[in-house]
Amino acid sequence: MRAPTVPAPGYRGCSEDELWYVGSHGYSWACTPVTGDGTVRYLASEPGMFNPSYVGNRGHGLQLRCLSE
Repeated sequence: MRAPTVPAPGYRGCSEDELWYVGSHGYSWACTPVTGDGTVRYLASEPGMFNPSYVGNRGHGLQLRCLSE
């Protein structure tokens, strides 16, 4: 099965403030924070992989996407 096509802006790292994976990976925040520890779910699109429920640090600069239900 082929992964859906999504924008691939990469992300900004939370500690080094540099851009990573621009043009090859796409990441978008998926919801509000899941716990009180600063983590949140996000959608990840990488070569050969699509995962709508990764959990990561809110300090990363991921893109925001408006999605309707």
